[in-house]
Amino acid sequence: MLALLLSPAVAAAQVPYRTVVIFGDTQTTAKGDPNQYADFTSQIRLIHLRVQLGVRLMPRNTATPNAASTSTLLRKLFDEEILVASSPLVFGEDDLTPGERQLVAKAVVSRRCEFSTGRVLARGLLRELGSETAELLRDSDRVPIWPEGVVGSISHCDDLCAVAIGDRARFRGVGLDVEPDEPVKEGVERVVCGPGESAWLDLAKGEERSRRIKMVFSIKEAVYKAFYPELRAFWGFQDVQTEIDLEGERFRASLPEGPEVREIEGRVVRRQGWILSAVTRRRT
Repeated sequence: MLALLLSPAVAAAQVPYRTVVIFGDTQTTAKGDPNQYADFTSQIRLIHLRVQLGVRLMPRNTATPNAASTSTLLRKLFDEEILVASSPLVFGEDDLTPGERQLVAKAVVSRRCEFSTGRVLARGLLRELGSETAELLRDSDRVPIWPEGVVGSISHCDDLCAVAIGDRARFRGVGLDVEPDEPVKEGVERVVCGPGESAWLDLAKGEERSRRIKMVFSIKEAVYKAFYPELRAFWGFQDVQTEIDLEGERFRASLPEGPEVREIEGRVVRRQGWILSAVTRRRT
């Protein structure tokens, strides 16, 4: 576990981390919001582990997440064989197993809500897939330890959690990312976007241009999630370049050396105030 945080004040608050940022040989951590990268340099070499966005106190809720809302938000985001679910952050540590609870024992309340909601949703999907598990732990890289024969992805941001899982016999990986559909701060573009992506951004103006930067960020998060559990290779923002078709709600991403393919396609949509990006790695 990484020990360095952005500041002593953050460390004292025990704020968990989503993204590991490497400056030469020094590691630190930051929240998942791309605005956090506005002042970072090109030495950033990797993105994504877990999420910490905002501080919300959510009560325990034993009700099943609203299926109608889930189907609307995540509708047709993935292939039909991928099972999906989403929910506000309404679950708490009382909904966890003892082993899961230990993983967030020192986390702030908002992180425990994020983690708990993700685990509740994931266990429900695993039951639907026929691969029920008593608890969903994580490995030393903070990657969920899915049951044998299952691939999955968990994303949470602000007051939303979404989960996608699939059959490992059909899919090598799945990546899902959710972000608020909001503008980013000045300076994020030079960290997240490459020259080709900036040219696409220039087709929009003002706030819309800034929102598109968030889309690029979200896509790269989803791509990374789809590949990292198998490859365990760290990719920086500039290692993945995207081409986005807004009207078709699709994207193509070029990848660095390492995976079985050098490019992959996925979905990116804007719904209900969210940006949702999805990638599936179907076995051939």
